[in-house]
Amino acid sequence: VIGWVAGACAVGEIYARMKRFQAERVFLHALIASLLGGIIPIYVFGIPGLSLIASMPLKKAAIVSLIFVPGDVIKALLAAWLLSKMPQKIK
Repeated sequence: VIGWVAGACAVGEIYARMKRFQAERVFLHALIASLLGGIIPIYVFGIPGLSLIASMPLKKAAIVSLIFVPGDVIKALLAAWLLSKMPQKIK
């Protein structure tokens, strides 16, 4: 749960900072923010949590978690595409 909060904060902060430079590149900025902010913090908190709860070595928890990466990338692409199609006032 901590990773989700950290991820949401990271996505918002990364996107806001990137948007200052080239506001017209919404899809690219949203994709980078979603990939960096939405995936990395969740795994940074989630993998050790899985290791602790499941009593497995950290390396094994990291390997087991790799199964979710393709889905996370697809979700990041979808989120970036949806944001790029929203009205300008919302962005």
